Amino acid sequence: MATNIEDVPSVELMTELLRRAKCSSKPDKRIILVG
Repeated sequence: MATNIEDVPSVELMTELLRRAKCSSKPDKRIILVG
């Protein structure tokens, strides 16, 4: 169960970063490093 709990937030964070990157339409390498 712990594995699933850790995987869920990771996917959500990646999804949010991808959405923001698409909205900004700018190559933000910092976001990738933070993720």
